[in-house]
Amino acid sequence: MRRPLVALLAVVLLLALAAPAGAAIVVKGRFKAFSQATMTITYTSAKGTYRAKLIGTRHYRIAGRINGKRLRGSFRTRLVKGGRYAASGSGRLGARRVRIGGGGPNTLKTSRLVLR
Repeated sequence: MRRPLVALLAVVLLLALAAPAGAAIVVKGRFKAFSQATMTITYTSAKGTYRAKLIGTRHYRIAGRINGKRLRGSFRTRLVKGGRYAASGSGRLGARRVRIGGGGPNTLKTSRLVLR
């Protein structure tokens, strides 16, 4: 009785150690709404909904829920060649600190976030 329990515990421990703790989460957002009064863009994706609020020139505050966890943080954008933009910043996803990266076309239609 005791031996199978110890073996099961060892297998669970090995699986937990093998899980990718620092895996990146890629969120491909689609435009949902824009509020001109608060300068907030809302995006939706298969992993959740998030909002990006303009707080300065090319500086955004982000908030929402991704995979059931609260996302908050900020990022800055810059134009790169081809009329696209790149984003970088930091924040939290639940209790975990994440680096926010990504980019997309220079329109409001789509957005791609990479949370590392």
